[in-house]
Order: sequence, then C-alpha cells, then structure tokens
Amino acid sequence: GLTFDEGRILHVVHGLSSWLNGDAQTAEIWFGTERPSPAKILAALGCALFGETLLGIRLFSWLLVAFAYKTLYDTLRRTWGFPSVFTALVLLTFAPPLSAFTVQTSNEIVMSMFVMLGMCSVFLARSVKDWIKAGVFFGLAIGTKITACMAPVAVLFWVFTKKHTEHSPLQSKRQGAYYLLGIAIGFLMTWPMIVSHPMEIIKHIEYFSGQVARPDTLYFGLVSEPSWHYAVVWCLIGVPSIAIVFFLVGFLSKQISTSTLIRTMFVFFGLAAISAHAYLREGTRHILPLIILMYLMAGYGLGDTWRRSRRLGQGGLAVLLFAVFATHMGGSEFHSMYVSENLGGHEFAVKYGLPITSSGDILNKKVLSQLRAGKIFVAPGAFSDGPLDFANPDWSRFKSAQVMDVSGNKAIFVDVREDADLIMILGRGPKITGIEGGLLQKEGLVYVSVRPVDEFSDSQIDQILSE
Repeated sequence: GLTFDEGRILHVVHGLSSWLNGDAQTAEIWFGTERPSPAKILAALGCALFGETLLGIRLFSWLLVAFAYKTLYDTLRRTWGFPSVFTALVLLTFAPPLSAFTVQTSNEIVMSMFVMLGMCSVFLARSVKDWIKAGVFFGLAIGTKITACMAPVAVLFWVFTKKHTEHSPLQSKRQGAYYLLGIAIGFLMTWPMIVSHPMEIIKHIEYFSGQVARPDTLYFGLVSEPSWHYAVVWCLIGVPSIAIVFFLVGFLSKQISTSTLIRTMFVFFGLAAISAHAYLREGTRHILPLIILMYLMAGYGLGDTWRRSRRLGQGGLAVLLFAVFATHMGGSEFHSMYVSENLGGHEFAVKYGLPITSSGDILNKKVLSQLRAGKIFVAPGAFSDGPLDFANPDWSRFKSAQVMDVSGNKAIFVDVREDADLIMILGRGPKITGIEGGLLQKEGLVYVSVRPVDEFSDSQIDQILSE
C-alpha cells in the first residue's frame, strides 16, 4: 500500500504538474515547505508514464537502487572479494530497516543511493572527469537532503589525511576544484530555480531557520527532543544483531583504501547525527546513511573473517543469512521502525516508549494486530475524522469494542478510558497541540502513538478528544 511519506510525495507531484501547466507560481512550488526534490521528481516521472499508481510512484526509485547496488558490486568485487560484497548486498537488500525503505520512494533512500554512487566514483577516481562525476553525485545527494553534505566533507578528510593506500586521488588543486564544481553542478540540477530566483532561497532559509519549535517525539517516553545518543541507540537496536557483530569486526580489522573511506564517512555522519540530535525523528529513517555504511562495513568484516579462516567465514555467513531472513518470517510490517528481535522487537518499543510506526509505514489492521494484548482506548485526536484506509479496504475506521487477535491473545478497543490498559492516539492534520505533539505528524497523514493509560490525565484526553 501507499506509505504516509508517499502520500506526501504524491501531493508534491500534483503541485509540480500544476507548475508545469502554468497554474502555480515558481516560488510556491520550488521554495515551499515541500519542494520537488529528486525523489519527488522521480515519482513525478513515474506517474507521468504509469499514472498515480504504486508502480508509477516507485519505479524510478527502484531503478536508482538497482543501479547503485550494481555499481557497488562492480566497484568492490575485485578489491573486497565476492564474500564481502555478497554479504553487504544481502544486508542492503534484505535486512531491515533497508528492506522496507528500498521498496518505497522517499528522500532518505534516494539521497543514500546518490551518496553510494558518489562514494563508488571516488573509489575509481583517477582523472578530472572522474572527480566531476563524484562531485555531481554528492551534489545530487545534498540537493535531495542536506544531511548528505557530510559525504563530500568526509572524502576531503580522507584525502588530506592520506587515508588511502592503493592510489593517490586529487593529485592536484585542479582536480580538487573540479570536484567542488561537480558538487555545485549536482546541487543546481536538483534546484535549478535558484538561478532564476536567487532571492527566494534566502527567504526559504530564513523561514526554516525560524522553525525552531519541533513536535515532541517518543524516545524512551514523550520528550521535546531526543538526547545526544539518539543515533547511537538506534544504530544498536534498529538493525539485526548479527550485522552489528560483523560491523565491529570490519571496523576493527586492517583497513584498505576503500574500507577506510567507508569508516571515515561513518564517523562523519555519526558525529553529524549526534550534533543534530534535536532534529532527528522516526528511528533509523533519518540516519539511513549510517545504516548503509554499517552494512557495508559488516560485509567487509565478514570478508576479512573469510580470508583468515574459510570455515569460520562460511559459518558466519550462514548465521547471518539465517538471522536476516528470520526477521521476515513473522511477516512484520514494522521494519521501517524495526527493533532487533533479540531485544523483543516492537514489544520492546511499546514497553520503553519508542514509536512503532513512521512515515515509512502503512497503518492497517495487520500492523495494529501486532500490538500487545490488552484493552485499548482510541483517542482520535485533531482532524482524524478522515478514513484510515491505506492498505486494507475493510479497515476504514476504529469502532468501539472491536476485538483483534494479537499472537493468540485479544486486544479489545474500548470506549471507556477508565477500562483501558493503553491509550492509542491517532493524529491527522497540520495541527500539533497539547499532548498530541507526541505524534510524528505531517499534514493530511495519520500516525499512531501507543502509551500506557496512566501517563495521561483525564484533562489531557479530554483535550485530544475535543480538538
């Protein structure tokens, strides 16, 4: 079904179509809150060919992912060996949370693929042309999501500290200048209207710099902003445990030029995530480059184990393959907010006050049926009178006393909050008020937050119900 974020992207596709038809102003479309980033332009191209269908929205994103993975394989196969690259691609393709993100269209996955393509171009760079190509990919990534700016900075650090051994890139200031030129070209390709409307970008920056207030979020309870360790925690709990083991093996192994750049980029993205912790939301979604770099380093780690002991490497690969595919055996749809099964999965998230859905999820009966058993009181929240009908046609609204099977037990939706064990708050619309600030909201989309009933006073629930 259509994810929350793809619904948002579809809205931008409509706006872009209106602009092309002359029915919308340039400033309104290109410098608004949701501008046509590369992810949205790719979706628009798909919709132009196949209509507003899942295929249309996702096709070009899928092709970008396939191209990036093929490029990665071709780039690292010779220097890393087949076991390393195979392991990395298995994790990137089948391990959560990427198994959820790579099949949908989002800014995060498109940005991450451009970063991967830029990184592969750096690995192969020998000439001015190669460095321009690498810069263009990084510029496209930055134009998709600003957090990608850490990638080209990490490359420069890698070069100037001579962390490369197989070759000596950026042999002249001329190559470095063309690398920066490539970044500028790539960025302008994502935002060409800056050239014709230079003053609008200043207004755009001023607008967003003034948006200091952000909605509360769930991070071990309701908080106004996550703590500095948000990215660290999600890197530990938001990927399969076996991937962490081989990531550490790879990180601590003897490095070669390519693996050193991956490790350097991981450190830079990690420091950026720690510094910008107040802006992070939605689990691993906003730190997706970190997860990709972890999986690449895990592949390198398994390959290093294989080189030291073929038998140990084969055993490690067998365990990793079983662990990765076991995450899908339960048919969980929580993979974009995945929590390791070794910690208890989504039950851990509910128990410790972490979100269970994000804008990469589909809110339907199958998702909600995996909540822990108990009596649930539904608080609709502001503007939630629209149908909750993303993937399951017969699941259009919550009804009082509806019973759902939860792993052989029963979850009952009750209409008397005093009888409830859990409060489920649904949010829809642009308003973020009162306790509903705990939701991960976007305009026109539905998010869900599940909290123990004793965390809310009667007045807080009354406020939610009345808005």
